[in-house]
Amino acid sequence: MAYPYIYENSFDMVNVTPFAFDSETDSAGQLDIAHYKTLAGSAKLVPYTGAYSMRIVLSGVTTEAFVIEGDINTSAATYWLRCSFMFGNDFTGTVDDTFTLMELIESGTTARSTLQCRIVAATGVINLGHSATAGGTTTWALDEIERGKWYTVEQRIVGHASAGTLDFYLTKDGNPATSTIAAGQIASLDTADVTTMNLGTKDVAATTTGTILYDQFAYSTAGGGRIWPAQRYGQTKTLTTTGYAFVGPGTINSIAFLNGAIDDVLAVYDTDDMTGALVGANEDIDGSSIVAQLAHSLLANVTHQDVPVKVKKGAFIFIGDANRQQPDAAATGRATISLGAVSHYSDATVRHLGRNS
Repeated sequence: MAYPYIYENSFDMVNVTPFAFDSETDSAGQLDIAHYKTLAGSAKLVPYTGAYSMRIVLSGVTTEAFVIEGDINTSAATYWLRCSFMFGNDFTGTVDDTFTLMELIESGTTARSTLQCRIVAATGVINLGHSATAGGTTTWALDEIERGKWYTVEQRIVGHASAGTLDFYLTKDGNPATSTIAAGQIASLDTADVTTMNLGTKDVAATTTGTILYDQFAYSTAGGGRIWPAQRYGQTKTLTTTGYAFVGPGTINSIAFLNGAIDDVLAVYDTDDMTGALVGANEDIDGSSIVAQLAHSLLANVTHQDVPVKVKKGAFIFIGDANRQQPDAAATGRATISLGAVSHYSDATVRHLGRNS
């Protein structure tokens, strides 16, 4: 559990195969986790936050490409899903196509909620919407999706065997979350007994090709309201799961470790690439990359006293159990950090760092 969510994935724990999900279906090799330096190349893309995003490069085949998570279920009366998406400038379709980007599955293979993408060949227009079943009638948000821009989708699902409902909210990065575009509610549904989520592409035509990025997925049973888009470049950041506060040189002015359980730890690594780290008890990347560490020996909030903390490569914030092998399985804490000067802290500067380092 990643406080305050039942499940959360920032896609920054690339060493946990398959990327901290339960399993992966991708026989054509279209899905991976892409580093910001890779994304900044010819594609000129950036992660939503941190150093990595999940990437699907549709290559002209109809093969499915998705990760599977079993912590998603509808035992709660009301629950929320959030995920951010970006379509690359290379995303195109020569024939009109509608396909799945995310779906919730009842025991077996029955889809009970799907996030759909539509591309119109004649105009290149992309739309997002939702449907109660794969291949069912889709209710579309009116906003056209701009390539190279991040969009956050939130779905509210009320679980019921016959009176369930689906609500859909779409927020373009840079716009206030209060200006969200909503698609019409779908009602009178069987939304009970969902046990699994598939995050990725299904039912894609071979004529649809190009790059789709996924980032900042979260699932919550908090019935009080929306999850809201994740924060990107604020000077004060709250991390509720292991991930990067920023990449490149920068300064952390304060660190607080809040609401952790006994034996939870928070460690700050000076790195922009955690690939292969945290695979054994107390292993670091190079033996000297931890620049700050806090531990909960009692059920109390902890503040790091030795500040500011300076990093050269990036600030990777690990939140997990005491031996640092399981990033989120036992951790309930969250990190609140205040940033000083950060040299690359916008889409343009992160892209520049990626292309020149």
